[in-house]
Amino acid sequence: MIGRFVLVLMAILMSPGASRADVPSTAPYLWHRVAVGGGGYVTGIVAHPLEPNLIYMRTDNGGAYRWDAAKQEWIWITSQWKDSELNYYGIDGIAVDPGNADVVYIAAGKTANDVGGIFKSTDRGNTWVKVKALSFKGNGDLRWTGELIAVDPNNSNIVYSGSRNNGLFRSVDGGATWDPVAGVPAGTSNLGIRSVAIDPASAAGGASQRIFVGVVGAGVYMSSDGGATWSAMTGSPVQPHRMSVASDGTLYVTAKSGVFRFNNSTWAAISP
Repeated sequence: MIGRFVLVLMAILMSPGASRADVPSTAPYLWHRVAVGGGGYVTGIVAHPLEPNLIYMRTDNGGAYRWDAAKQEWIWITSQWKDSELNYYGIDGIAVDPGNADVVYIAAGKTANDVGGIFKSTDRGNTWVKVKALSFKGNGDLRWTGELIAVDPNNSNIVYSGSRNNGLFRSVDGGATWDPVAGVPAGTSNLGIRSVAIDPASAAGGASQRIFVGVVGAGVYMSSDGGATWSAMTGSPVQPHRMSVASDGTLYVTAKSGVFRFNNSTWAAISP
């Protein structure tokens, strides 16, 4: 439940129109169901950090959606696939490109085979191109955790993607080619790497230097040299679910065992 609550809270806080004043309001809240118009369990919401109202939603069986602020409705953006490609409707992760609002990636697949893969869109999800054949399981266990794919906010060419059984992959050419990353374990079978977070304030040499990877069963791994080398973070939660890096470099992690904060070299349990 902690992970699901933080999923909604982080989506609100990540929205470019949100501020601290928006959250602790004394005005009454009006709650109602959000009409999506499709089937499936909503497993993730990702907002672009710079463009207001550019928000994506993923589901475990119903594909992906983009918010249309003018119409005040969710637009289905995975309609290009045929009946023979229904496996792609299980969306295991979404990543926006902070440097280019038109670019978005999804990790798609529902079964443990190479029918799934990483897809890239350069028109906000209107059309998709498969850039990496890789198995995902968007309707598998811990499907509400994430996001397992992330674009470097300081270099749009660099993209990291976790997987459920095949470890971590990295692209340095905008998703055209991918290489496995040594030094990060694959994690628990069929769960694997569920989250990737990048510190935007760690830029050097044209790329972010601090990257965090949440590996179920192995904890959080970190690179301080732009992905060249990796090490396990001593004291990190063993079952990480979601991660986010604050503007001051502080890492926040939700996990099976609670909520945690990593600041410099110290972990602290901060569950309510």
